[in-house]
Amino acid sequence: MQEINVICCVKAFRFINSQQNQQLLLSIQDMIHVTIQHNTENIKSNFLIDYLLETYQLPFGLRMSKEKTTLLLEELNSRLSVQAILQRKIYIEKMALIAQNY
Repeated sequence: MQEINVICCVKAFRFINSQQNQQLLLSIQDMIHVTIQHNTENIKSNFLIDYLLETYQLPFGLRMSKEKTTLLLEELNSRLSVQAILQRKIYIEKMALIAQNY
């Protein structure tokens, strides 16, 4: 599944019953988690930020676990140098929003 399609699927879970198709969301979360652990170069930083923002907006029962969220935040932290962060102020704001809510 392409990254944009994953984001669209996660967005859709904000509007459907939390019991419907929950397995798809769990599969997406697992797929991202495994990719981060074994093949990090296959996931773009922009996607990780967007994904974290979208999962933050899900109902509490559908959000990623604290451990998975921490793994994604640590991966983003390892990718972004100080200079890159300063050049991309919007990413700082997005990451701060994510961190505050987990």
